[in-house]
Amino acid sequence: MPDKQRILAEVQSKLPEFLAQEGLPMSEAINGLEQVAHASSHAGQGHERLWQAMHQTMPEPLQSSYYAWVLKGKIYLDAAWEARGDGWARDVTERQWKLMGARLSVARESLDKAWQLNPRDWRGPTLMLGVMLLDGSPDEEREAWFERAMKNNTNNTQACFRK
Repeated sequence: MPDKQRILAEVQSKLPEFLAQEGLPMSEAINGLEQVAHASSHAGQGHERLWQAMHQTMPEPLQSSYYAWVLKGKIYLDAAWEARGDGWARDVTERQWKLMGARLSVARESLDKAWQLNPRDWRGPTLMLGVMLLDGSPDEEREAWFERAMKNNTNNTQACFRK
């Protein structure tokens, strides 16, 4: 097992202990989950297995929160980019387009659910702009999600970049 995979497996194995700390602020729990998700997606770990492992690791209040849906949306958005690849659109195969579309569908549903649960959070709408960048959503829909992202965080440079 390459060092990157070994280190990631060790970090993931310690995640339940980290999340179980008494008095751990929710913001730190969320930050820890985001860091592990980011590292895992860049290490080529399977997105479904990653999502299931992370969801099972979360403390119960977090499992049923809007944030769980945001995290799932992020994992599947990253997986959609991975499926598409980073080459020119003309070089993307039919299989890659289909796989990307399936993963974007899960990301879209997850981020929409997150928005329904917490319309005051900016993370979901910002990630939804990434989904729309890939799936070619209509301008009116992108603008609505952009406004949601900016309303909830007026310094949201990520939303501006994705628009």
